Amino acid sequence: MRADASFAVPVKLWALLCVFAGVTIGGNVLLTCILTGGALLYLVLQRNFRLAASYGCFYLLLALLLYGIRFHGLHMPVFSEFYVLMFWNLSPIFLVSWDLITTPPGMLSAFLSRLRMPTPFILGLLVVFRFFPTMRTELKGVGRSMKNRGLTAAGQLLAHPVQSMEYVLVPFLLRVLQLADQLSVSAVARGAERPGVRGSYYEKRAGARDHIAAAACALVTASYRRERLSGTHRAGAAPHGSEKEDGKSPPAAENARAEGSAAHRPPSGWRRSSPTCSTSSYAAPTVFSQRYPKWSALPAGKRGRS
Repeated sequence: MRADASFAVPVKLWALLCVFAGVTIGGNVLLTCILTGGALLYLVLQRNFRLAASYGCFYLLLALLLYGIRFHGLHMPVFSEFYVLMFWNLSPIFLVSWDLITTPPGMLSAFLSRLRMPTPFILGLLVVFRFFPTMRTELKGVGRSMKNRGLTAAGQLLAHPVQSMEYVLVPFLLRVLQLADQLSVSAVARGAERPGVRGSYYEKRAGARDHIAAAACALVTASYRRERLSGTHRAGAAPHGSEKEDGKSPPAAENARAEGSAAHRPPSGWRRSSPTCSTSSYAAPTVFSQRYPKWSALPAGKRGRS
């Protein structure tokens, strides 16, 4: 991703807040595509085509899995359906947060310095954000080194798994210790212990493009919320529409409901089990009482054998 095409750090934080609010207030699986599509477009505008293409393919795979689970009863013994739905719903947060994490450290430190954040907090946050990308780069370096020495063959890995693990862990841990020393020396050399606000060569202020992107993020989240509310209102209005589909006018439907409720009232010949019982103590009508209403209406002492 090119640094000149990247949005400012405040815009990235605002985008993360928008998608987090959208995922939190929403619950529709299909409408989540709006937020995911907006997040993919957000990456494309920053020329992060590789991440957008790779995650787009992964999102299509999730869509196929959800279709199989919903309509064909697909059951996966290894990868649970819960994780498929979780990745589907949290995809916008994953995309926008990964873009924020991979922001150059200089841009992050310059933004936090303008906010008067303490230096230990800034350094700790930068270390957390750069941990996973740095570890991935170091693991790739160890893998290339093992490949040059012929230690990545399938026969070697299967015949000596413990030894192969040692070949990975030992240089990886040594490299982690070296990086820790280099990081501390670099922080001291760049004036991390000096009090006050420090400048940065990577400082980038928000421009017109960034303001448009922030407004677009808010618009996508608002449209998602509006579609969610309209879907809820349509679901709540479904019973009223069904009355019109049955060919009954609203007064006729009200009369039908009144007749249905009157059908469940106890007959006048039924007796209560005790004088102090309320009307709720009557027994519910059974199939036998519906087929023989005259016999069921008699008192218990005057009923004959069937």
